[in-house]
Amino acid sequence: MLPYHRLKNGSAALHERRHLFSDPRFLVVALACALLVMFIAMGSRDAAAPTRLTATTWNVAAINNNPFEYWLTIPGDQAYADLMSKVEALMKNPGAKNILVSEVFSEDMARRLFKEMRALKWEGVDAVEELWRVDWAKRRVVSQFLRDADIGRKRLVSMPDRITNTMAAGRSAVYRPTTVNCYGETLTSLQDWYARWLKFMFHTPVGAAGKTPAEQLGRIERAKYPALTPEEERISIPLQTLVLCLFDAIQVRMLNTLVGVEPWQQLRARICGALNLRKVQGIVDIVKRRFADSDVVFVQEAGAALIDEAARQLAFHVVAPAARSKSDQNSLVLLNRAVFQTDNVQDVTAEVMALLKDQKGVAAGDLLAVVATDLWNRRFLLCSFHGDTNGLQTVPVATAVQQWASAQPSLRLLFGLDANAYAQGEPGETLDVLDFAAAYVRLGLNSCWGKKPDPRVHTTRNARTYMQPQLSKAASQSEIDAKGDCNPKDFVLFWDSQFAPEAAQRDNTGEGRYDDAVVFPTLSFPSDHAALTAVVREL
Repeated sequence: MLPYHRLKNGSAALHERRHLFSDPRFLVVALACALLVMFIAMGSRDAAAPTRLTATTWNVAAINNNPFEYWLTIPGDQAYADLMSKVEALMKNPGAKNILVSEVFSEDMARRLFKEMRALKWEGVDAVEELWRVDWAKRRVVSQFLRDADIGRKRLVSMPDRITNTMAAGRSAVYRPTTVNCYGETLTSLQDWYARWLKFMFHTPVGAAGKTPAEQLGRIERAKYPALTPEEERISIPLQTLVLCLFDAIQVRMLNTLVGVEPWQQLRARICGALNLRKVQGIVDIVKRRFADSDVVFVQEAGAALIDEAARQLAFHVVAPAARSKSDQNSLVLLNRAVFQTDNVQDVTAEVMALLKDQKGVAAGDLLAVVATDLWNRRFLLCSFHGDTNGLQTVPVATAVQQWASAQPSLRLLFGLDANAYAQGEPGETLDVLDFAAAYVRLGLNSCWGKKPDPRVHTTRNARTYMQPQLSKAASQSEIDAKGDCNPKDFVLFWDSQFAPEAAQRDNTGEGRYDDAVVFPTLSFPSDHAALTAVVREL
């Protein structure tokens, strides 16, 4: 027990404190002190507004659920090495296997396909049927189809494949019967494949609207893919359907012939399980692990599944386009809740798009532009953009962004994009990275790479196989370095008068580092673009 005198003194002190708390003069002083502390805190918050900002930009699209799209390194997997070596040998020297397309896809199969098209009352079916007879049926499967670069340039396979490859059915996925996705059932023969293909494309409602995959196809626009002729643009819906069907048929027959029905489908199941089916979770895990401290993350080519999982799992506030991409490839802006207010984000994409002289080359979902206010009441225009393959729309979009932002007072700009710029562009054909730099400097912008980026600092290093729909980009294993996509494509832009670049870090491993020797994606990094993190300092 405490001594009596300490108990007495303690009781007296407690009585005095209680008396003090009831004194009105004390309450006035306490309230004044509290208000003073609050104002000091508010002032210190303004003073503590960060002068450095971190922005990450990442095109996450990559393999589009095709386990065979990119060259992979799978140590010890003899089945993969055997399949890829046989496909490469066929591409280089097809010999007697370079049969006519009509020997794979018969006239009877063609009649059934055109009957389904006519039932949908598509424009141009008669013209496409004539093209089948005079052109496509007479082509050789390797030299005049799989190796025809024009098919890739015109997107006659890749565009319908984007839409129908893997389709959402509620929280599940529905796959087109083909070799280039994670279709789970065994395709025992070409006839078995074709019956399933027709049923999927023309008689399987998919999505909330209840439309079949065929009904969800759209025209391919010459404005974005100028290799198309005006006539091909007009008849592009039935034309792309025919060419996609031929591609799928040739791929099924090729793999069944080269390695047998079971081996390639078992191999596909193994790769899909390790990489494709975990792609969304892999992306989310990398963002959690490596980019959680970024003030803003710009994402390009994100599918609906990634949007949902990012909103569910990440601490960021996820902003997606109001008008989603038909091909399920959307640009996103992820706001750090510790930096930005999230209750008053304004989507201004339509206003920026209105400044484009020609909007045909920019699809819904390619651009997302939002105005957000940070916790220090600074307003930002935050843009995420995925350029067309040749990069020809990048400068017009950057110009529209600059024009819109210029009209807004005190608006800071951060712009993360896959510019699709090339180390050595071809005038009028592809965007040269130095030409892009000259353009953004003229607009009063700077980049994380400075005003004159080094063309040798790449953010892509990949090579596509012949088992994917962008045939013009295919390379044999010996051509990976020569024909692969090794280019400086990804940027963070900002006003030159507002920010200065301090650092830029590439990551193609998911471990916060860039490995120059890696061809990616890999089994642990599920994208063909490196993630790019930029630190900028406010001037």
